Amino acid sequence: MIQFRKFYTVASIVLLISASFHPSKAEAKPSPGIAGGLSLVPGLGQISNGDTLEGVAWMATILGGVFALNLNSYNKTALTDLWMYNIYDAYRDAGAHSAAKNSLLENWVSAFNPLNFWGPYSTVPLVYQAAMIAPSGHSDMAIGPNNKLSTPFYMSFIALGEEGLFRGFVFPGLTDVFGGSAVVGATTSSLSFAAFHALYVGQSSYAFQPNIFLMRTALGLFYCWQTYHDKFDLRKSIFSHTWFDVLVEWDRQGMPGGGQAPQLTGFAIKTQIPF
Repeated sequence: MIQFRKFYTVASIVLLISASFHPSKAEAKPSPGIAGGLSLVPGLGQISNGDTLEGVAWMATILGGVFALNLNSYNKTALTDLWMYNIYDAYRDAGAHSAAKNSLLENWVSAFNPLNFWGPYSTVPLVYQAAMIAPSGHSDMAIGPNNKLSTPFYMSFIALGEEGLFRGFVFPGLTDVFGGSAVVGATTSSLSFAAFHALYVGQSSYAFQPNIFLMRTALGLFYCWQTYHDKFDLRKSIFSHTWFDVLVEWDRQGMPGGGQAPQLTGFAIKTQIPF
């Protein structure tokens, strides 16, 4: 069974990445908003766009994963984030005017491209994290695997999905709905981003604590500003989002199960705001 799960995971990811490079051949497509809405059922928006192979790949990866994989909290999160990105993918490929034409692979790999660190906007949340220094105390909110090496890989899926849905789809979509007001679109998108975290495992009440909710809303506004500045290219926001989360989790992983925070230039990283 374990071997089957490994094979399924690798095969579905390869199929999904391969299919995402196939351009649509459909002459008539639904509106971008409708395509994104249809993708609440994974892959349906892509099929409506004429990208049948890609739509089937999304269905097989997300819906098939529900049945084929051991749905521990990490797999549930990864599948949820792929589902979120699939909505953005269909919206973008239906011809959304506020969307950069980067593939799934290009957006995911951007989380590990160190050149993205040098963008003046990408560094802001990471500088914030590094500045939250204290001699004691650390985050005890587990949001990833208790393994420092696998944490960036896991967090890259979270950033891919959340940036795709909230900055790639909801932000420009609501901006259009509210008459082109990016301020209103960013605000409503960021509030929904903060509230959405209540759906994650173990965060139903934690997400609505005032300090956590306000900080996530502020982060959402920052990422909206970043993507707006980058003409809705998500790559730098995916990078900064990934490593903001990684610092949170590495903080928790200072010792097995929590404890002393890891050291950075002689100081302990301190943060209380997980992704």
